[in-house]
Amino acid sequence: MAGNSCRTRPDRDIASGQAKARSRRPEALGVLLFAWIGGFAAGTSPGQTIGSAPFLVGDVSGKGVGAALLMANIQASLRTRLALGQDLDAIAREIDVDIEGNTPGPIYATLFVGILDPATRELRYVNAGHNPQYTLRTTGALERMSSSGLPVGLLAGRGYAEARVQLDAGDLLFFYTDGCVEAENEAGEMFGAEKLERLLVSAAGADDLLARVETVLAEYRGKREPFDDATMMVVKVG
Repeated sequence: MAGNSCRTRPDRDIASGQAKARSRRPEALGVLLFAWIGGFAAGTSPGQTIGSAPFLVGDVSGKGVGAALLMANIQASLRTRLALGQDLDAIAREIDVDIEGNTPGPIYATLFVGILDPATRELRYVNAGHNPQYTLRTTGALERMSSSGLPVGLLAGRGYAEARVQLDAGDLLFFYTDGCVEAENEAGEMFGAEKLERLLVSAAGADDLLARVETVLAEYRGKREPFDDATMMVVKVG
């Protein structure tokens, strides 16, 4: 499954689980959230066994065509480097330096890059300045996958650290962009990470988790128009 926040993605089967994605701002550019499945195929059939599944959640500073092109370049770079078997921390370092050296003007991107091995249920990831992404355990516990470095292209050369999470069958991975936590109500108050975390814990295990989060965000905003995109994806580990 590959795509960006310009469209709503259909359900896909990942490691005998599901990945679902929704975007609150279909017209927005500069944000990319996608999953590469089984050697970069476009998708899988229900119940099909697949290889390792890489994931990317990213947000480029600024908007418009320039931001969208940069994210497309990052996607292509990741695709090539992952195919070569490079470690995630090395990939993040190289992209970091590439952006600073080859992109005109002050521009950077937050990235969360992960690789899920369905056979071992191990997730390896690097979080480069992105919001904490979440693991929702079947026990109801919520675990943060926090940043280990600055956004790529911002004060390049400081490096990144790869982390690992051992998952169990039934666990959920919740990926999102900052528009979810920065949504404001009519009084100008942000929704915030704490509310999102409480919501995820209360709705953990629900088949309609994305719909519940989307509904709560819409109710919180009220009549206030969203000023940023809000893209989400849930992966259920099989």
